Amino acid sequence: MSHSTPTSSNNAATSPPLPPLDPTIFNPSLFTHILRFWFADLPEGATAASPQLLSKWFGRVDPDSKASFDASCRDLSAEALASIAPDRLHLPALQDYASERALAPHISAPFRDAIQRCSTHDDSNSSTLRPAETALAMMLLLDQLPRNTFRKPTEQRVVYAHYDRLARALLYCVLHPHAPDDSFSVYGLDCSSAFRHAPVYGCFFYIALQHSEALEDHDEFDRRALQQLEDVRDGDGAAENFIKFGMQAEQQHRALLERFGRYPYRNGGLGRESTVEEEEYFREGGETFGTGFS
Repeated sequence: MSHSTPTSSNNAATSPPLPPLDPTIFNPSLFTHILRFWFADLPEGATAASPQLLSKWFGRVDPDSKASFDASCRDLSAEALASIAPDRLHLPALQDYASERALAPHISAPFRDAIQRCSTHDDSNSSTLRPAETALAMMLLLDQLPRNTFRKPTEQRVVYAHYDRLARALLYCVLHPHAPDDSFSVYGLDCSSAFRHAPVYGCFFYIALQHSEALEDHDEFDRRALQQLEDVRDGDGAAENFIKFGMQAEQQHRALLERFGRYPYRNGGLGRESTVEEEEYFREGGETFGTGFS
C-alpha cells in the first residue's frame, strides 16, 4: 500500500453498512474460549511468555506440534471465521493506508457492536468479560487464528487480503479516536488496567501492525512498544525482555519492507510474481516468519 497520511474517504459513505455479526456464533462463550485456549499455558499473573510458549504461538515447533496446535485453532475459530469470510462480509476495495484508516470505523462497526454485546460493563461481576478482554479475544480471532487456520499457500490470500483488513480496522479504532457513530467505542481498550502492565496480553493488539505492509503501521508499532516499556513495573525484567523481543521481531519485519516494499513470502499466496532480488533472497534462506513460501 502507498504511504500517506489518513484522509477522509468516500468509500464508507457510499458503501452499505456491514451486517451485524451472528449472535449465535459471536457470543461471550466464544470469546471466553479463545482467551482460555490462547493463554492456557500462561501462569496466572504472568506479564511475559516463556520461549516455549512463544515458539508454540508462532509456529517455531516441530511439525507434529505445529499441526496439532493449528488443528485446535481451526476447531475453535472455523465457524466464526466462515461467518465473516469474503463471500459473507463484502469489504470496500483495498486502496492505500490513508483510505484504510478512514474506512476503519465503517469496517469495524459490527465487530465493535459485538464487543459491547458480549461484555459486561459492571465491574462488580468478575465472572464475565470486560470490553477490553472481549476486544483482545476479537483481535486474536481476526489476526492470529486465521494464520493457524489457513496455512496452505492456496489459502493464505484470505488472511492477508481479508482478515488482516478486519483486524487492522478494529485496531485503528482501538488506537485512535474517531468521529462518534452509532457503534460502540473501543478507543483505548488496549491500555486497560488488565493489560497496561502485562505486555504478554497487550502485544496481541499491536502484532496486527507488524502484519501490515504499510510502513506507517510499523511506525505505530514502534510507538506502542516504547509506551509498553514505559509502563513496565519497576523490577519486571521478564516483561521488559518480552517487549524487547517483540521489538527485535519488528526490526526484522521492517527490514523486509524497507528492502522490498512488501513481504516477499506472501507473493505465492497473493499471486504476486517475485522479483529477481526476492528470488535470490529465498535461495539464501530468507525469513518467512513460519509461513513457508511457494
